[in-house]
Amino acid sequence: MYLYLFSLKKFQMSENSTNPEKDKKSIERSVAYPGVSINETINFIGTVSKNFTANHIITRDDMAAVTKIKTVHRITAAAVQYGLLVRAKSGYQISPLYKEFLNPVSEEEKNSILLSFFTSPKLYRELIEKYNKHVVPPELKSILIRYHKIAANAADEVVDIFMENARFVGAINDSDILDVSNVENIIVDAPKQAKNEPGFKPPDNSIMEALFNPNHGQEDVKIVLTESKYCFIKYPKNINEKDVLILKKWIELLELTLK
Repeated sequence: MYLYLFSLKKFQMSENSTNPEKDKKSIERSVAYPGVSINETINFIGTVSKNFTANHIITRDDMAAVTKIKTVHRITAAAVQYGLLVRAKSGYQISPLYKEFLNPVSEEEKNSILLSFFTSPKLYRELIEKYNKHVVPPELKSILIRYHKIAANAADEVVDIFMENARFVGAINDSDILDVSNVENIIVDAPKQAKNEPGFKPPDNSIMEALFNPNHGQEDVKIVLTESKYCFIKYPKNINEKDVLILKKWIELLELTLK
């Protein structure tokens, strides 16, 4: 995604040399959002996984070659946001979660993994925090533009893909009521919602407890690493900035062991 933005910036700088005011008005950037549906992304990674194992470092050129898609930037970015791909030093790797999706031990596990794909993008987590167990408002396009930094020329697409994904993973019903309360261990980092935003409601503690493991003294977070490795973090709910700094120092010490 950063490479895409850099290319856009480079293009803008080139054009600005001839007509800066025109480009300033015509280019409207949006925050990151999945530009391809989960279903299409799963099919894309399915083709890639037939040609590369989870241990391979895969480049975009590699993926373009095996999928016969000339430009894979958009779908690759979506795959990373959904958690089907993980970034590596010189490319990407197929995520352990996708491997589990291919070989689920039960239908319940498969459905849970699909919900995990849906709840991975940051924008989606923000929307889930606001609208879980509630009707997704018909004014969602305007809400995305005004409160989530989505460009006006991209908002329709964002809404369409979000709703398509919600239906695909079974997170929304025929009445457009969003429900992902069965998903555990989702890290919700959405900003506070403006009180004058349509559909605003006070935080629902029952929803938040469903998003995290129910433990009133601590939070448990499962982080997916490379090569089928996992990291589990337990931290107290009253963690503060000084505690976070201490954790950062420990991470720095861990990095020294890799050199």
